[in-house]
Amino acid sequence: MAGMPMPSMSMPPDPLAKVESGERVYDYPMDQRATTLWYHDHRMDFTGPSVYRGLAGFWLIQDEEEAALPLPRGERDIPLMICDRAFNADGSFHYPSLDPTLWSPGVEQPYMQGVLGDVMLTNGAAWPVLDVDTARYRFRILNSCNARVMQLELEGPNGTLPFVQIGSDGGLLASPVEHQSLVIAPAQRFDVVVDFSGCKAGDEITVRNLAGQGSTGSVLRFKVTREVADTSSVPAKLSTVEPLVPTASMSRRTMDFHRYPPAG
Repeated sequence: MAGMPMPSMSMPPDPLAKVESGERVYDYPMDQRATTLWYHDHRMDFTGPSVYRGLAGFWLIQDEEEAALPLPRGERDIPLMICDRAFNADGSFHYPSLDPTLWSPGVEQPYMQGVLGDVMLTNGAAWPVLDVDTARYRFRILNSCNARVMQLELEGPNGTLPFVQIGSDGGLLASPVEHQSLVIAPAQRFDVVVDFSGCKAGDEITVRNLAGQGSTGSVLRFKVTREVADTSSVPAKLSTVEPLVPTASMSRRTMDFHRYPPAG
């Protein structure tokens, strides 16, 4: 996603700063199981405005176990980064920072509990349309909104289509789970398969956000353009996941989270 132009800024030199030049090599062995990860800026006090401006992306990890499954792949394995954004009249991002240069942190008082936008973006495009075949597709869905929780549903010409979940933030599930809708919070990921084989050329399927309204009530649209044969499938067993079994020595704690209006 393209970010808004940042103004130039300069600071006086820090007399206590130690400046060196050189290079480092960071090696990430990535020896974990296959999963859909994402990365984003984490500068203290600026994570929200940085992600809002587009400093985020997918990091897909694959392994032999996943490669052996007959899941959709190639052009039918598509990451979908979904977020809401607001724009100024000139097309730049509208974010209510107290300091637009992002040198000092904070947002305006009405946005203390989260910044919401009125334009839904998928992979940087507003309300896009994706041409699909009458086949199964794997969608790696990420909610990269700053504060918006979405409930996604597939609305077709003959009713709704199910999402078949095959993975989550931690990788493949042990077996697939079917959902009629997905409730997805910021930073959460759902790895799903959608089967368009029951559709015909010309059909359109809209991804609705049941938790939104007006311009945030729809996210993107799939347009079926071709009828094809499909050899992919979703097996009954996806992976072996070791269950977490609590022991008598473990402490059990209940955490009750509340949300209060901002003070002042």
